[in-house]
Amino acid sequence: MKFFTILAQEKRRQSTCLGSHSTNRTHARTRGQNRIPPRLPPSSKKKKEAMEVESSTAGAAAAAPLSPGDFRELFDSVDAFLFDCDGVIWKRDRLLDGVSQTLDFLRSKGKKLVFVTNNSSKSRKEYAKKFGSLGISVSEDEIFSSSFAAAMYLKVNDFPQDKKVYVIGGEGIMEELQLAGYTGLGGPEDSKKTAEWKSNCLFEHDKSWSSRGWA
Repeated sequence: MKFFTILAQEKRRQSTCLGSHSTNRTHARTRGQNRIPPRLPPSSKKKKEAMEVESSTAGAAAAAPLSPGDFRELFDSVDAFLFDCDGVIWKRDRLLDGVSQTLDFLRSKGKKLVFVTNNSSKSRKEYAKKFGSLGISVSEDEIFSSSFAAAMYLKVNDFPQDKKVYVIGGEGIMEELQLAGYTGLGGPEDSKKTAEWKSNCLFEHDKSWSSRGWA
């Protein structure tokens, strides 16, 4: 609410300044008369500080520890837990302390676990292998990666499987596209290629387009 209050005050100051400038143009000041400088709006630094104070106050309130009763109520009210991977489950190739015990406890209480990551370098299969190498048994169905999301986006939106998909990304996307029934081009193979634009440049012909009558 502080931010909106500051914004409203700022608008009122600006309208006041515009009104004073209009009056000054109507009534010319005599030479040598001391001019009162126009009131300037608060600096962006002050507004930023006010927003940061409000944000930190809200964050402190949101981070208040739960009482045992509140924790039990919250725990019993949810059926699934979503975990990020990097920095939450592991750090590089090291399992973080307490993760294995926490996951075992949640499973013992019948909670569903889902592991999400925006790292598209691996497919779900490769991520399942990484979990296994850290001593945690996780199925591919429990993993939701951005590489899998890209393939599912095409499938949910009925993208034709006879069309090719050019990938600007890693092997994870290529693998998930293949599992979803799509043909991926580019990917890691083109990561080191550079484009050189010239006049009268010829590109390699894709014969599959000719067979469809598009070329």
